[in-house]
Amino acid sequence: FFFWLMELSEFRLRQVLGGHSADVKSAIFLSTGEVVTASRDALVKIWKLNPETNIFEESVTLSGHSNFVNAVVEVGKSEIFTEGAIATGSTDSLILVWDKRNLSEPFFTFA
Repeated sequence: FFFWLMELSEFRLRQVLGGHSADVKSAIFLSTGEVVTASRDALVKIWKLNPETNIFEESVTLSGHSNFVNAVVEVGKSEIFTEGAIATGSTDSLILVWDKRNLSEPFFTFA
């Protein structure tokens, strides 16, 4: 996944996030500034900015899909998700919803 930073009306490569074993199908910025990537390796990764080095580092890997993960979206804060959530969609025909307070397993699974 290549990460671009716009500066003076030009784009330049800022950082390569290397952690997936297959191509990245979707990437988003969360409202908290983290980057979330979804890949054909069936994994979703969350990357946090290290303020000391100004480099994004892999912080969490979400594993719950059995096939390519094609989509990722941020779910806003709500009564159920007081810190918000992340929803992922895969060619395994599942949508998984991950509560940001506990990313160890999906909170909801839609088949």
